[in-house]
Amino acid sequence: MSFDSAETSLAQGAPLRLYKFSREQLAWYYTSGDRPVAHLAHTYLPVAGGIADDGIRQTGEASADVLTLTAPASLPVAQLYRATPPANEVTLTVFFRHVNDTGYLVGFIGNVRIVRWKEIDRCEIVASAITNAMLTTGLRCTWGVACYKALYSASCGVEREAWKVPATVASMNGQVINCAEAASETAGHFVGGYVEWTSGNDAIERRSIEAHNGEALTLFGGTYGLSVGASVRLYPGCRQTPAGCKQFGNFMRYGGVPMLPGVSPLDGRNIF
Repeated sequence: MSFDSAETSLAQGAPLRLYKFSREQLAWYYTSGDRPVAHLAHTYLPVAGGIADDGIRQTGEASADVLTLTAPASLPVAQLYRATPPANEVTLTVFFRHVNDTGYLVGFIGNVRIVRWKEIDRCEIVASAITNAMLTTGLRCTWGVACYKALYSASCGVEREAWKVPATVASMNGQVINCAEAASETAGHFVGGYVEWTSGNDAIERRSIEAHNGEALTLFGGTYGLSVGASVRLYPGCRQTPAGCKQFGNFMRYGGVPMLPGVSPLDGRNIF
């Protein structure tokens, strides 16, 4: 029986939802059914307590076109969001299928935005459709004193690997890590940059650096996932000022207007 036949049948359809979560090289496969389902060379496993969604919507409103899954609180994907969200997005693909039928449709593709724990043993995984990104305003060049370019981006042109500082976590608390290698740079050198490391499941994790003084690096989001002795990579930040750009030897690509007067023609004052 084809998917269309099963879908339109009054009595022969047995609908299933197949949920594929992926992050970099990692993937998790779940089914809304009560037994494993082989699909596209992978086995989708049933979840104790069940996993289900609230239905696909296409209203044209980005805030409304979200998919909410209800699942056990212990689901590995949900646990990624217990402390600090993962550095890279987790993608969700939902397949529509029927029991004993190999035909399918891709019903939803999007990214996990938030996980909520409203009950002790249950959680809500909220995903936004990938098409919502097309409804948002893209980044534009701005006219201002500060540079609008993101450090290490293609438009910025600074080579990230050239500024990498390999380091080892000597000690840490809930918000600060201490690395001897950071002391070789002047205070504040790494502010606005980030620390990066490879987690135990080979995924890349990052935390932005809020403050830097000697060996101490204060991290946004805390030190969850790090441990004493861990190998990390430190990348300096940029103040988005001419002086900051010159620090990287990149002033010819500065994206701001340093001599822009501090008077706006739109504030009601007479500029003539």
